[in-house]
Amino acid sequence: MQRFLFSAATATLLSFASLPAVAADPTLTVEQASASSRLGTWLLVMPNGTLVENHRGDRIQIVQSAHPGIYTINVDPPSNAITTITLLDESRRIVEQVEDRRLSFTLTGASMTIELGYRFLGSVKVQSIPSGQEFSMTGSDGSVREGTTPEDYIGIPAVTYRVIYGSHPRCVPPRAQERSLGATESIIFVGRYSCDNALPTPPTPPAPPAPPRPPVSPVSQESELRMQLTGSQTEVMPGETFTVDLNLHNIGRSTLRNVAATLFFDAAMVSPVFPIPSGAIQTQPNSIVWLIPFLDAGQSFSTPITMKALDNLSAGTQTVISAGGSADNLSSAGTNVRDTNDRITVGGVVLPATGWNAAGAMAALWGLAALLFALTISVKRRVV
Repeated sequence: MQRFLFSAATATLLSFASLPAVAADPTLTVEQASASSRLGTWLLVMPNGTLVENHRGDRIQIVQSAHPGIYTINVDPPSNAITTITLLDESRRIVEQVEDRRLSFTLTGASMTIELGYRFLGSVKVQSIPSGQEFSMTGSDGSVREGTTPEDYIGIPAVTYRVIYGSHPRCVPPRAQERSLGATESIIFVGRYSCDNALPTPPTPPAPPAPPRPPVSPVSQESELRMQLTGSQTEVMPGETFTVDLNLHNIGRSTLRNVAATLFFDAAMVSPVFPIPSGAIQTQPNSIVWLIPFLDAGQSFSTPITMKALDNLSAGTQTVISAGGSADNLSSAGTNVRDTNDRITVGGVVLPATGWNAAGAMAALWGLAALLFALTISVKRRVV
């Protein structure tokens, strides 16, 4: 009897030991990796059509009980980012990797990890004074870009860049410049050519003596600069663009050196539309500067500037756009700097007779003769 019981117990134990182990359901882990604190969101389509959505931008989320079948993940990355989707097995070996926002894959029964990596981009502006100069820009990632100033590069990798400017027949080129571009940032390279210490030019054969000329009065030898600022319309609606024309004319008898023309505006109300023509540079949020090394007698410089009224302006709002000009060899402010429209009124708003005291301020700042005149823009009501 005891022997029979022992055998039965043994058989019972053997039958339990032979049962297969119950395997845990596989899981899908979605991980986000970013060089900054900004993360994206994603949407996972399950084999049965069920949607698993992450709209909070979590770094890690685990999808439990992931049944075998075909899965598709769609990624909405942060702005200015390139997305890389990497599929890893349980040992974190790469199964598949794409530089895209969408990936479809098959889960066969083992847990897997989906890694979402983000590589951010930025923008670079390369400018020079004077414009129209050749340059070469190399990146720490091995990239090489060549062009002529001004040049804009939008959506390029956020690495360190080095700019080397080309030679100029009459000026000394600037030194090489190096700056680091951060994620989603914008940097500006501005190379200033030294035209005061210009490179020597080869000697030319002496010209035959010119016949004597009659004496010229001292007034006719003075340098004179005429400046105009005109607007394309009298009223604008919020969000509408308009054009401002800036014109400089050397009406004197000698060459003007280092001529500067500056457009001033209220950046909280209007903004320039890029790219700005004629090689201008924007050194401050509320001003645009054109630097002309030489302006010969009788020569003119003119450029249109497209401006935009900001969307949040209310009807009746008014803003002033002004311009100033200067040069090294102007005698004095107000005597040798002339304009044909010293007060331009747009939108029915007349400026005070005294105007702004900006001409004197500019002259004090630059130590040069200067001219300032203004353009007033009115914002009209939008008709629905």
